[in-house]
Amino acid sequence: NIELELTDYRPSVPGRYLMTAVSLSRAKLFYVDTSGNSGVLKRLESRDRKIAFTELRPIEPGLYGYFSCVPSEVRCAPANFNFIDYDGNDVVARVVPDENSDLNFHDVARGPNGTYFFIFANFDYKSASVDNRIQEWDEKGRKLFNWRMDDHLPELAAGRPKETIHINSIDLDRDGSIFVSVLQMSTIFKIAYPSGKVLARIS
Repeated sequence: NIELELTDYRPSVPGRYLMTAVSLSRAKLFYVDTSGNSGVLKRLESRDRKIAFTELRPIEPGLYGYFSCVPSEVRCAPANFNFIDYDGNDVVARVVPDENSDLNFHDVARGPNGTYFFIFANFDYKSASVDNRIQEWDEKGRKLFNWRMDDHLPELAAGRPKETIHINSIDLDRDGSIFVSVLQMSTIFKIAYPSGKVLARIS
């Protein structure tokens, strides 16, 4: 038996839950129902490194997203983003483009045109810096929008360690703009789409 660490769970159909769990070199998506039945829906394995398997992110009723990769000291690759239905079936499964393979996924939201908005934070602990990005991809893995915090909010780094200002969650407003929260600042930024201009700061 291999000890697994439960990382997240979400309700599925009535009486059933989807769960994610990781061990040293394996990750799995499985279900548990209220009658005590369970089953593995998806397995991910690595020969010698721990798999990073993010929490299940609700996208819309009946659709969840998650991100997985195999981390090392310098990058987390190969990396994939997946969207699954209530039964764990793949709706979208794509390899993350190489240019993003060293970025740590934090959250995802679905756009009105069927695209997906992701937020990433790449930590460089040697220089105490974080490369924060918002990216929009279509279902073929093509990047349509790229926003970097340092380009639009360079003043945030002044006088404080940059590892304390990584973006942590994302949501989309009805007017098409983007909301992101910044960890340890208790701050939400509203960002215009597609210009990337910062419209408001709530803290």
